[in-house]
Amino acid sequence: MLSGQKPLALFFDTLPESGVIPDKDFDAFVRSGAFVMDQRIVRPIDGKKNMPPTRVVLYAIPSEAWRIQEALAILEPVFALTRPPSEEDDVTLGRLLGYAEEDIANFLGQGHP
Repeated sequence: MLSGQKPLALFFDTLPESGVIPDKDFDAFVRSGAFVMDQRIVRPIDGKKNMPPTRVVLYAIPSEAWRIQEALAILEPVFALTRPPSEEDDVTLGRLLGYAEEDIANFLGQGHP
């Protein structure tokens, strides 16, 4: 996304964070209005108290900000453990992130060598 090739960037980390979310790399872009950002702290449902909460951070170019809410609609229930992830989720997230269909298929192990 920083190179202008993707419309959306997605990062997540369990709390306490390990430092994998590159907030500082994106801060100036958000302040300048080049990117918009949203984040959520998603806590597992009550029956999974031994699981840590997850911080989800998404950045989008302003004209593609709708992608943030679409991605959160998939990610929040998965990280809350109210439903399992699916291959359909992976395909949809790949498309939202701006990956080519071939790249998504390869990620899912469906691509041809």
